Amino acid sequence: MSSRVLYLLGVVALFGISPFVFYFFIRPEMFSIDALFKSVTVSCIPILYLLLRVSNEKQSKRIGLYTNTSWVVICLLLTIVLVAFLSLEPEQLKISRSAGREETIAIRLLNLHIVLALFVAIFVFSFKWKYGELKLRHYFLLTISFSISFYIAFLEGRRTSILIPILLFGLFNLMATRTTFDAIKKSLLLAISFIVLFIFITSIRSNVDTNWDNVGLLFRAILSRLLNPGHMMLEVFTQNDLSFNPETLSNITERIGYIFGLNSYSGNTNEFGKYYGFISSSNHFVGINPGIVLELYISFGWLYILFLIVIFELAIYTMKLYENLLFNADIFIAVLVLHGMQMEVPYTIGLLIKLIIFGLLIKLFSIMLPKRKVYNAV
Repeated sequence: MSSRVLYLLGVVALFGISPFVFYFFIRPEMFSIDALFKSVTVSCIPILYLLLRVSNEKQSKRIGLYTNTSWVVICLLLTIVLVAFLSLEPEQLKISRSAGREETIAIRLLNLHIVLALFVAIFVFSFKWKYGELKLRHYFLLTISFSISFYIAFLEGRRTSILIPILLFGLFNLMATRTTFDAIKKSLLLAISFIVLFIFITSIRSNVDTNWDNVGLLFRAILSRLLNPGHMMLEVFTQNDLSFNPETLSNITERIGYIFGLNSYSGNTNEFGKYYGFISSSNHFVGINPGIVLELYISFGWLYILFLIVIFELAIYTMKLYENLLFNADIFIAVLVLHGMQMEVPYTIGLLIKLIIFGLLIKLFSIMLPKRKVYNAV
């Protein structure tokens, strides 16, 4: 499976399947059939474009320019994450809605444990791709990296901290399979691990006991969180009110300035949640993410497809950029961008800009390195 196919499947799940899941399973009879029809129509147009776009993509597996130095990056990132972790008190790690928490340099450095998981996956599975089998040290590296992410996620109550490493290890391992039976078996194992740990972290955040009476509730919470774009579309189209102004363009500009440290950033997700009645008017902390398809549709009407095409093309360009730099790093890009697409447009655009700048800097560094001269034999 290529990164582009994975990206397509993720978009289909987030925006195409999610309305049906909410309408028929999570919250049956809560939405109008007209809302379901509009949600599916708005979602299917960009999905159709991406389907046609990805079907023409050809991708060959590459080892990547910097893959052989991944172990050096692993050591550097491990040192940074451990220093950041030791410099923080346990209370500082708990998840907070305060933007000031993310502005703490130690918290930002601690978040590099997800990048650490990426480089561990690159190092381990590129070795397997080259030599066909893993050694004990590789399993040890995977265990250490996963344990760090899990412990940080446990202390923070942040599900992303553990789910992205699980997806990375699972997808890298899945792509290394040689038979359909092994692929199915590993897919089931990945799905079970994903669900169990999501339920566990959710129970910590919600102070809910993970007994059998609550497993069904927590499982529905998984689908509600992962497929939230479908819920938002159904709710907005059921209310049939498209008057809310997400201020998408100005927020994109503000987010880009925030990336370069020029200004602060505060999105409109809190106002969005209040406007449509998801949270009370007295709640000034919780944000409700609309998903980028709904946000663009509310902002620009049917012209939303043009903005989505720009985002799709930026995402595909970013995946191509990274597949030439690191082994299977484009898989990581696909996962990150899908995560951003279920949130808001400024976040997604900001993420893509950061990834592109970082990737181009790495590529520029490779160009500046001295090249080995080859002399013709006389």
